[in-house]
Amino acid sequence: MMALLNPADAIEQQHFDPATDPVAGLDLLNRWHLLVPEQTLVRSAQSITPGLSGVTSVYIGEVHGRPHLFLKGALTEYPETGCTVMIRLEENSNGLWVAGQSYQICSGNSCNTCGFDEYWGCSCERYTGADMETESKCDHTVSTGPGLGIID
Repeated sequence: MMALLNPADAIEQQHFDPATDPVAGLDLLNRWHLLVPEQTLVRSAQSITPGLSGVTSVYIGEVHGRPHLFLKGALTEYPETGCTVMIRLEENSNGLWVAGQSYQICSGNSCNTCGFDEYWGCSCERYTGADMETESKCDHTVSTGPGLGIID
């Protein structure tokens, strides 16, 4: 019953096309809801950003007043290093939101959680390394394309 009310709680989709399948929508209280199961979004993002692993959070947030899909996790090669993928969403003709044609990656260097904020962009949100002498920073990458791949 809950899967019918919130498709993002449903079992992983077998097919997903980020250009046509809505990723998110607003409810009557203007709250964002994922319309695709998190597992599907993670697989779709990993097809474009294969280094993304250990995803712990998938959500819709706004940056500069525009909705984005966020996937927070780590890097496959360095599981202690944070990585966040931020995918811009575009409204389709039905008032739902699909993947836009730009995405950004904020990945760390000695930073456990790298992410985006409204004003400063890509930054280290949490560092808990043993070596406090090591500089912690996050690298910002901006790319064109949807940031999500087709799942068949």
